[in-house]
Amino acid sequence: MALLRVYTGYRSTTHNLFRLLALIENFSYVPSTIFPCSTEEETALFNLLNKAYSDARYKEDYSIPTEIANLLKKRVHQLLLVAEKLYNKKMMAIQNTRTTTFPLTATDTTTA
Repeated sequence: MALLRVYTGYRSTTHNLFRLLALIENFSYVPSTIFPCSTEEETALFNLLNKAYSDARYKEDYSIPTEIANLLKKRVHQLLLVAEKLYNKKMMAIQNTRTTTFPLTATDTTTA
């Protein structure tokens, strides 16, 4: 959600990771590579994470095997690192962009 906001200005209200990653693909494919969904196992893993948000909140007996939880933890950590890099890259680009103010002065036209 934060990446969408900083890159596009769009404030998403969805918690659906599939939808969020699809929207992020408008400016970066890197986050989607962490959950490639290229095999049945990869798709099942992503679906488990995608559903975990609501299942963990509303199902008292929700649980997943420890090894799956550890794998998801590693993938989510990777996703957070990628998100942080993309966020920092965009913030630096924003900070390095000079805004145009009027009236233009001689110093404004010589640096442009």
